Amino acid sequence: SFSLESSNGLTREVGFRTSYDKSSPSGIVAGMRVMVCSNLDFYGIGDDSVKTFRRHTKNSIPDIQPMIHNVVESLGEDWKSTEDWYEILENTPLDNPDTIILNSLDEGVIGVRQLELVRNEFDAPSYEHSKNNFFTLHNAFTEAFKSYTAVSLPERSKALKRLLTANIETYN
Repeated sequence: SFSLESSNGLTREVGFRTSYDKSSPSGIVAGMRVMVCSNLDFYGIGDDSVKTFRRHTKNSIPDIQPMIHNVVESLGEDWKSTEDWYEILENTPLDNPDTIILNSLDEGVIGVRQLELVRNEFDAPSYEHSKNNFFTLHNAFTEAFKSYTAVSLPERSKALKRLLTANIETYN
């Protein structure tokens, strides 16, 4: 796998998997992060993640290059929309995130144990970036995601994006 960093600091990863004994399919995955579980599940995290596989047979090699080309070609537009979304997060002020944090429980973004962590991370971020905006809240949630298993992260990330997008519209 390899990582790409955009001018605004967002990192994307691309991973490729195959097996020498043809026991698992050849695949390419791209997203904000690429994960491989101990059971060899292979996926990308983020709303713009892309995943494609091809059964690994003796005739699959000619199909792999176009498969990689198609995934990489689709990444540009998807990643551009993600960069635009993060820019909106950074430019939308947020003084009191409490209602959004509480609503995140109903939306399945976090559990009760992460409520305090998200609020504390919003008030005093672990990472250096602007404060009191939706980007800070997004980072607070993703910091809380570190306490979850990797399997639940794609759905939690999607639920977080839906929640923040809906609330941004009410602030604008």
